[in-house]
Amino acid sequence: MAQVASERIQLNSGEIVCIRSGEESDASGMLAHVRRVLLDGEGMVLLPEEFEMTEEKEIEWIKGIRENPVELLLVVEHEGQIIGNIDFHCGKRKLLSHAGEFGMSLSPGWRGYTRIFRMCSF
Repeated sequence: MAQVASERIQLNSGEIVCIRSGEESDASGMLAHVRRVLLDGEGMVLLPEEFEMTEEKEIEWIKGIRENPVELLLVVEHEGQIIGNIDFHCGKRKLLSHAGEFGMSLSPGWRGYTRIFRMCSF
């Protein structure tokens, strides 16, 4: 996985968030974050009852990203709680490996701070 140095950012509100590379130990926090986002439903194409990820599967998903040098997982933390993430995945087929897709989510209540990712100096 592409690695980035952790960066602490002070938002206009004074809140401080940390953006860093995701790790397998984030699996539980990532699952809690995704469930919050799914329950909110805004902009989602997946219903909460369709989400079948377990902590073990999440660990493997994160591990897969970390083992791929051209993929990326960043998490946003506030006071130890994951409140957002952004990930990039390349096409799995050789003929599609030049293309990829981004996924991004912010927990409800933090979406007014969409500048979180734009404020990074990565």
